[in-house]
Amino acid sequence: SRVRIFKRYAISKSVSRHPQNLGKATIYDHLIDFVIAILTVTFVIDILPIDLGLGLKSLLTFGGIGTLIISMAVKDLAAEFLHGLWLFASEQVYEGESILLGDGTCGIVTDIDWMHTTVRGFDEVEIIIPNSQFFGGKLSNKSRITKCRVKQTFRFKHSDMNKIPQFIVDVKREIKNCCPKLICDGSRPFQVHLRSIEETHLAVILDMHFDLKPEGDDDFDNRQNVLLAVGNILDKYQIELVQISNFGV
Repeated sequence: SRVRIFKRYAISKSVSRHPQNLGKATIYDHLIDFVIAILTVTFVIDILPIDLGLGLKSLLTFGGIGTLIISMAVKDLAAEFLHGLWLFASEQVYEGESILLGDGTCGIVTDIDWMHTTVRGFDEVEIIIPNSQFFGGKLSNKSRITKCRVKQTFRFKHSDMNKIPQFIVDVKREIKNCCPKLICDGSRPFQVHLRSIEETHLAVILDMHFDLKPEGDDDFDNRQNVLLAVGNILDKYQIELVQISNFGV
């Protein structure tokens, strides 16, 4: 139909064909459907052979009476619809993106509808979430994060205190060599430090950031490289870490 052709033309002009923009195209498609529906209802009301009066017709045209009736009759349904409209307009989430909600729900967004959003968890279970849960709640869009972090605490024996300074120097050098995406220009922490002396152990903190998305194989490979680098230096100085069971935490 002509309407469908117009939609495709409008979306193609607004969104590039890059695969990362497919979610944005879906958002625009839903918004155009909403606008077309509003215009259609307004047109039908305008041509009805009923003398509604100028004042009442104006109210209906702008949706005031319609919104009031819907709100009174199906308040929750109307609220979900408005939350869906807000979700579309805000462009905070697109289909295909990885998200994390404040209640711990995480996964890939597979569908955004007017009333609810479907998220496929990493265990392949699909979760249907009311759009109201996105409104006013915490939402992290992991697909739009461009940096990742690796933070680890290593518990040394007190007898290895004198090995820690050289361990720190070698770990930093080893990670620089094996992790090309390491951020070490001062804009992010690049730290390996003795942080505290506890009754049962010495706590050495590793905290560093990388120019990688915090998901996918590249992120896991990078974390693995960091841990292998630390393991190599532990073996080099014959350092045995304290087991958690040894100090009853």
